Amino acid sequence: MIPFTKKIFSGTLNTTLLMVIVGLFGAYSFFIGHSVVAINQRKALLSQVRTTQSAVSDSEIKYFNLASAIDMNTAAKYGFVDSKTPDFAYTAPNGENTVAVR
Repeated sequence: MIPFTKKIFSGTLNTTLLMVIVGLFGAYSFFIGHSVVAINQRKALLSQVRTTQSAVSDSEIKYFNLASAIDMNTAAKYGFVDSKTPDFAYTAPNGENTVAVR
């Protein structure tokens, strides 16, 4: 019992215990700081995602408005003509059958 009490009061155990406590506090501080930084980064990314989704939604609305404004009269006004050639043609590998779909 006496050697243990000498060891306690000599400072060896106290220094080791102090180093362990300081190490644990340092690790705790690191992980708390890392968590706070990760939360702030996540908030910034969510804000950026919202802004991007809003821009995409606006672009989709513009696209649908422009696409719905195009009809055959608008196409003719810009010089497009109806093609007389088929839209799709298929030839069998032996060359006997040919199908054109319009």
